[in-house]
Amino acid sequence: MKNIRILWEKVCSGTIWVEHGTMSAACSNFTGLETEVSFESSITNAGPNATLVHVETEYPFSFFLRDVSSFCPIYLPKCGVIVTDGDDFRSYEQIINDIASKNGKSKREQLSEEAEYDFDRAASETLDLKGPIWLGISKDMRLFQVAFHGKASGHNDQVFDVIQPRFASVGHREADLPEIAGQPYSLRMLTGRGIGCRNQVSKRLEDGCLPILNSVDVDGDMIYRTTMFATLEKNPLDSDHIRGTDMYVADACCGGYKQTKEQQEHTAALLDGEFSREEETVLYVRVVAENTSKAPVYSYLLTPIPQVEENKLTFSPETGYTSLVSSGRVCVTARLNDFPLFSREAVVLLQPGEKAVFDFRIPHTPVSPERAEALANQSFDQRLAEAKRFWNGELAEATEIRLPEKRIEEMIRAGILHLEIGYYGKNPAAPVVPSNGNYAAIGSESSPGIQFLDAAGKNELAARALQFFVEKQHEDGFMQNLDGYMLETGSVLWTMGEHWRLTRDVQWAGRVHDSIVKAAEYLIRWREQNLDDTLKNGNGYGMIKGKVADPEDHFHSFMLNAGAYAGLASAGEILNDCDPENAARYQAIAAEMRENIRESLARSMALSPAIPISDGTWIRSFSAWPEYTGPLSLYAEGGTWHSHGSFMARDMLGASYLVLQGVVDADEPMGEDILAFCAEYLTLNNTAFSQSYYSPHPYGQLLRGDVRLYLQEFYSAFSGLADRETYSFWEHFFCGSPHKLHEESWFLMRCRWMLALENYKKSQLRLLAGVPRKWLEDGKNITVKNLRTYYGSIDLAVCSEVSAGKIGITLSLENKGFPALDSLFVRVPHPDGRKAVHVSAGRYDPNTETIELEPFSGKMHFDVFF
Repeated sequence: MKNIRILWEKVCSGTIWVEHGTMSAACSNFTGLETEVSFESSITNAGPNATLVHVETEYPFSFFLRDVSSFCPIYLPKCGVIVTDGDDFRSYEQIINDIASKNGKSKREQLSEEAEYDFDRAASETLDLKGPIWLGISKDMRLFQVAFHGKASGHNDQVFDVIQPRFASVGHREADLPEIAGQPYSLRMLTGRGIGCRNQVSKRLEDGCLPILNSVDVDGDMIYRTTMFATLEKNPLDSDHIRGTDMYVADACCGGYKQTKEQQEHTAALLDGEFSREEETVLYVRVVAENTSKAPVYSYLLTPIPQVEENKLTFSPETGYTSLVSSGRVCVTARLNDFPLFSREAVVLLQPGEKAVFDFRIPHTPVSPERAEALANQSFDQRLAEAKRFWNGELAEATEIRLPEKRIEEMIRAGILHLEIGYYGKNPAAPVVPSNGNYAAIGSESSPGIQFLDAAGKNELAARALQFFVEKQHEDGFMQNLDGYMLETGSVLWTMGEHWRLTRDVQWAGRVHDSIVKAAEYLIRWREQNLDDTLKNGNGYGMIKGKVADPEDHFHSFMLNAGAYAGLASAGEILNDCDPENAARYQAIAAEMRENIRESLARSMALSPAIPISDGTWIRSFSAWPEYTGPLSLYAEGGTWHSHGSFMARDMLGASYLVLQGVVDADEPMGEDILAFCAEYLTLNNTAFSQSYYSPHPYGQLLRGDVRLYLQEFYSAFSGLADRETYSFWEHFFCGSPHKLHEESWFLMRCRWMLALENYKKSQLRLLAGVPRKWLEDGKNITVKNLRTYYGSIDLAVCSEVSAGKIGITLSLENKGFPALDSLFVRVPHPDGRKAVHVSAGRYDPNTETIELEPFSGKMHFDVFF
């Protein structure tokens, strides 16, 4: 027989019941400071279906009987309770003191004693993944994927550099390129003598952010500098000549897409025209080989060679063309110092200081000799200058963000352009596919990219991306663009709500009114199917049921319902002026749904086993859906839950979305439990496993002011998931799916939150909420121009003169047509942690290092003195 003691901080009463075991009947009800419980039968070995004890009080909790130990008692401070062995006769206070004497610290407390997390530390602790880069021309699905040789290159070929022309995520059709026999069309090239004991290849984007790839390959005394970029075959690269790709065709060229029968027929009618265009996109490649020694040295270069059977290719030393034998179409033009290259494998002796310039043109689909000749005769320098002007022009239309940490500044600018490349549609104003790298647009995964575009002033492009979902919406209101995913309807409505908050575009709201109503009504009908009495008492009553990601988990998922609630609430908000009757109805139903979700979450927390954290205490846990007891990764009820390289993957798709999407507040007890569970249990370096950006918990941490935790995830996630040279993101830490815009977009949103973070319920705007202290070191500046917020556009300039004892802030807010602010906060953390002694405006809180200002419209300047 197993005996335990339950000790209370204060007199408590309640009931106890057990799963997978039996206890003495006299133990079921209790009142007092201490309760002894005896078990007549129990299962305390490792594995599923172990004895689980439920304690029903004002703050209910549960625990595995097998976890009870006098060595590490179960101490839940929020519940004011300790559970220990029956022969442990220590008092409540003695046990607390004994736990405290071990000096255990929570993850949050540990970070508070360390230097603030930064990129250098993260880079030393995390994976250094190399990955391919996508080069394109904006809105056009005809891309070039470029991957460099080496084991960590992120592609299967470790011997060659590989260039793969692709249509979004698919290759050429055999009908258009019969020589490839249905295989992916790619080209191999290599600079230098070959693969050796050293691999000294470095990469960098032009100006740190433009989609123009520069690389340096050091082979002894010979240096090879390569520049690659995509442009048009004939016309200048500018907005007048970039046609883009039809939305439906581009969608069908993305992985996992879902189209109705009518949409498929429409796509089929356009497919041939989009695959065979009058003007190709072209990859320009220039390799400059330079002899840096004091003696002659041979340079070696393997020209880009299509990966088809050798007898299907021919090379002409007279023209420098590599062509297809059957059709005569040219795959590559090659020149050396402006003359046709003599061989596909080129060896050239260079004198000390001498350079050899190799120029290649690679049309996306091979072209006729006549078109190849015109292409080969074009000026590389002129085309490069055009490309730079075009991409800088695209950046000029967006919010300007200048930061002391150039890596982050460059990644933000590069991210904006990655979205321009990966969002496919016909210019100038047709809908665009907000794709996710290899994958089709998904209402959930596309949301951060669209939201960041809105914050960055690219509101027209954001609206075009939202229109994609409107165009593909089913007649019944359902939105599903990735096959099997069922959360898109709510997610799209939520993102529409964010577009509305950041633009207040009344005309847009009128245009999408019918789509919003259809989507909202669909969610309401879906919810009504789950108003079954059997689902009451926290079993999913009033919550929709469906699948949110790849695993076939059709449950009342908290992630699914967070999006549905946010979508309905957003629908009501958008329609408030143009359709007040529906707006009021949607808001009311959303409020009911919010309470239903909270009830199920509270019950899940009550029934799920408590888990230990690093300071020696325990916290309540919860499941990803009400149909299961506890975290799936604890296997309380068994099952097969490992997925996507992690035991934690399914638990990641859970309650943290309730904080992100407004069901649970970050600073209420349930919000605290959710965020503690994420920081202590679900993460490493406060960063989720596998597909880390699927966990939005840092948003809640920043709302709570936990900047150190926020920065740990911020740096750990991108340093381990993005190529540190080209800023292209992987989907997973195991190099699954390259150039993943969903991951990159959540990184961009984290940057946005660092600079400007709203709390809509409180009509509150917090500036510099998450910026690192290092950014405010002496002489450093932060500049933000035209960043969109819920309360209008802001300009912000921060000038640190801490050597003179002050930091100056210049702030302007243009909020015409936007809601009024109730409170405006600016966080100004001193780089050495000092507290301000005086501020020239507002009220300073030394605990949060924040100045509260009276809301205003216009421009103001204030100084913080230290």
